[in-house]
Amino acid sequence: MGTEVGSSFHDQPAPLDPRGGRSAAALWLPRAPAAAQLMSAVMCAGPEAFARGWRPCPEGGAFRLGPGRGMIILRAEDERQARELLSTMSALTLDALLVALDLLNSGRRWVAIDAADVLAAKGYRRWGEERSAFERKVAANLAVLSRLCWRASGGAQPLLEMSPQNHDAVFVFSAGPALRRSVRRGEGCSLARTVVALDHRHNRGSDALAKKLAVALALRETSAPLRSRDLLVSMGELGGGRGARQGRVVDRLLCAAGRLRDLNLYHVEIGPVLARRKGWVGKWLQSPVVVRPLPVAG
Repeated sequence: MGTEVGSSFHDQPAPLDPRGGRSAAALWLPRAPAAAQLMSAVMCAGPEAFARGWRPCPEGGAFRLGPGRGMIILRAEDERQARELLSTMSALTLDALLVALDLLNSGRRWVAIDAADVLAAKGYRRWGEERSAFERKVAANLAVLSRLCWRASGGAQPLLEMSPQNHDAVFVFSAGPALRRSVRRGEGCSLARTVVALDHRHNRGSDALAKKLAVALALRETSAPLRSRDLLVSMGELGGGRGARQGRVVDRLLCAAGRLRDLNLYHVEIGPVLARRKGWVGKWLQSPVVVRPLPVAG
């Protein structure tokens, strides 16, 4: 995909309401098991995808099992291509997915999305060659999303059904069978647009992880107990590291929770304060997570 492109992001993007009548401050996400597993699978992609739950498919491509029935499949010619595609995915892929899922609530069967829609949601305000390069990067991420399928029983079905009318990096799509029921019934949850505006790059403080954390919290079953370990696994942030590396993961998660609190989105209490002696991370990972949503427009 080339080198990362510089960008200009801010915490409060200009209000967007392409559908009219709905709050411009919030995105809509379908509340369906396949949708939650799709977003988790995207968060677990990246260069270390095969250490975060992704596995090669015997027939080519890759898959990731969810917590219940079903799996997310990335269609590819072979394992090599699957690894290459997964390595290009990042929090920017998540941004593209969030904007695409929100468009499904437009009331139309077929909706269109291109890189400009994602950049607008992110509040990106640079122009010229830098913008063109970033648009190409976003378009490549949208193309990867078209390869993602859902398999619960029988054959795999696309999560986003792409129209053959796609051209010039404009993707025309509808909800696949696994998402269609939730979309038709309007069964979903809201997510502040501020989350998409957060910087997707991992070398920009805690923004990328705060983005993932906000999505994971928005999709959670509020009645189910939540542990620190489960939260990190769902976001692809707990790989095979031990000791000091896992300690850094804890610190990053706490910083991300602080970022969401500063943005007035969630107040997240994660784990007790423990003396950092041998074995402290394992104890901390078993601790409960307490979430209190803060007032959010939308």
